[in-house]
Amino acid sequence: MIKNLILCGCFGILLVCSSASEKKDSKTSQQDSSIQAQANTSIDANRIKASETDPADQTQTKTIIMSIVPDMMQFDKELITVKAGQKVIIELENPDGMQHNMVIIKPGTTKKVGAAADALARDPKGAQKNYVPDMPEVLHATKLLDPEEVVTLTFTAPATPGDYPFMCTFPGHWRMMNGIMKVTK
Repeated sequence: MIKNLILCGCFGILLVCSSASEKKDSKTSQQDSSIQAQANTSIDANRIKASETDPADQTQTKTIIMSIVPDMMQFDKELITVKAGQKVIIELENPDGMQHNMVIIKPGTTKKVGAAADALARDPKGAQKNYVPDMPEVLHATKLLDPEEVVTLTFTAPATPGDYPFMCTFPGHWRMMNGIMKVTK
């Protein structure tokens, strides 16, 4: 009987302590939510300011989020649009089971760069070169992304408006994995 009274007393103390702890956690959680709301308001205000800038301002950075479509041998975007001379950031994610990259090239050079990429399959150092041909037609390139890897490619868009192809130059991929970066005035 004494053991039962002691156990009931201990259980009661635990309940009181637990209740006090939950109230403290609830108050801390409310404070954290308030701080987060203030931070989000600040971030949203910065986004509004950024969007209110002159759209003709080429110095405004354009961030593009892209992904490889798993098991489809394609990018999730076939067309991206940027302004001439604009700073561009492309965040490329590879959720596919094989390696891929992204290479941006000069207009009208798709077959030439694609053939050079395929030739790198016979080069013992092709993989070390990320299967990116060393030629003037290549403007910008990521490294080879392993499965589940994300990479950021930062560059300044060409000054000349036009359609600049992009592709994966892993041997054989370029025929299916390609798109256009449209550069506008």
